[in-house]
Amino acid sequence: MEMYRTTSNVEYKSVQWTQIIMKALAETEETNNIIQIPIGTELAEKLLNNALDMLAEEGDTRALQVEVVKHSVH
Repeated sequence: MEMYRTTSNVEYKSVQWTQIIMKALAETEETNNIIQIPIGTELAEKLLNNALDMLAEEGDTRALQVEVVKHSVH
């Protein structure tokens, strides 16, 4: 039972990260500025940077204008 909740939670978080990245990409297109995404964990930082790197490799230059910034959680 616990495993099912964890899987659902991971899928939900994945959708959230996708929405955050897509919103940042749209914002770079509208403003032509560097957009920062603040996050709190190393895992999230790696996940988002990997996703942005893949988008850049596929030719989406907007991904180069998105910066993931890790903030320590206090």
